[in-house]
Amino acid sequence: MIAPGPATRLDMGVPVTFSCEGSRLFGSLHVPEGPRSNVGIILMNQGPIDRTGSHRLYVKLAARLTALGVPVLRFDARGVGESEGRWAVDSISVLEAYGNIQRGAWVPDATAAIEYMRRTAGVDRIVLGGLCGGPCTAIFAGAAHPAVDGIFVIGAPVTFSAATQRVSDLPDAIIKEHAGRYVRKLLQPSSWKRFFSFETDYRTLLTVFTSAIRRRLGRAAGADRTAETDANINVPMIDAIRTAGRKGKRLLFVFGGNDFLWHEFQEQLPRFGNNPARLPFELVTIPEANHILTEESWQQILFGSVTTWLTRGLAETRRRLA
Repeated sequence: MIAPGPATRLDMGVPVTFSCEGSRLFGSLHVPEGPRSNVGIILMNQGPIDRTGSHRLYVKLAARLTALGVPVLRFDARGVGESEGRWAVDSISVLEAYGNIQRGAWVPDATAAIEYMRRTAGVDRIVLGGLCGGPCTAIFAGAAHPAVDGIFVIGAPVTFSAATQRVSDLPDAIIKEHAGRYVRKLLQPSSWKRFFSFETDYRTLLTVFTSAIRRRLGRAAGADRTAETDANINVPMIDAIRTAGRKGKRLLFVFGGNDFLWHEFQEQLPRFGNNPARLPFELVTIPEANHILTEESWQQILFGSVTTWLTRGLAETRRRLA
């Protein structure tokens, strides 16, 4: 059992270490001051960003969750932050490295964290969470691990990062939005001035309109883009989400309304069934919010959504064990 020492501030957690496949991982364990739950939460790296998260989001979230009596572990996966190992960008591109995360490269790290949390923090059950790349790790690790009861994810990518770098592979909603924006600019003299002074991004302009026309013609002809796009979609992760749902694991998905990953995710919702009311997860969108929820008001909505979802889950667990 670990308790915070007198010189350790609770908001930053207690420094801890554990190992994964021969590498030493460093983390921060946040312990509630009062009675604690037998459920522990682990936050997964969003990518090559250390365990504080973008604009210290994970630290803030940990403070809200420990207030519910739930211990929280933030940790650096191999090659990130203080942990040993190498972030794999020496021989491959950053996008390919992200693709490896999206395929589950950090599942062993998550498994090591789960076992450490159960062994050291006095918890029986685990909830996993994370932002951006973190959802991929959480979903792959959580769907398979019997100790994981729930998974909450923020801005989960369902399309591989390398694929979405091409405008032509963007979701229909994004293509329509950009095409509409270019059409509206036809009424602006300043736009024509930029066009004839060679300041316009002609390649993107052409790609947006040709993609929009090609897709419209394809829909009119009854073409099915599923096979065409499957290579870009993280189908194994979608299968893992369905598996987690079938196993009764509680799932929460949170997206910013202005996050392009939300548009991608909406296009894949039919893969989870034709009835929106029977999705295998709860779904929350935060209007106007971007991918990393930079505004304080967006963060507060996120914290409220996660704590409400978690509180319901803790109550269900207590009723089940009573």
